[in-house]
Amino acid sequence: MLFVNGNEIATANQDRLLVLPGGEAAASSHVMYSISRTIVSGKAKRALVLVAYPQEFKSWSAGTFDGVGVYNVFTNTRRLNSIVTFFDGLWCYRSYPDLLFDFL
Repeated sequence: MLFVNGNEIATANQDRLLVLPGGEAAASSHVMYSISRTIVSGKAKRALVLVAYPQEFKSWSAGTFDGVGVYNVFTNTRRLNSIVTFFDGLWCYRSYPDLLFDFL
């Protein structure tokens, strides 16, 4: 397993960017900057700036991004059918409790 430290940052217009590697300043910052200022700040620190939720992102022309998030567990979880999920959970839990959310 590879862990990459990063921070999701909400911009002033509520778009979300993922900055890798993350830092204490990004995690504790409650000030929301524009997308262009966030990108410039990330590039100055030699960080990667990725679009975190592309299906909800509104500011594609605001700057040059290093990448786009392709799969997000949170987005996938919001689309689950609760009845199917319940029965899948019962089936998975007995055999694979550690992998329960991978099967859903």
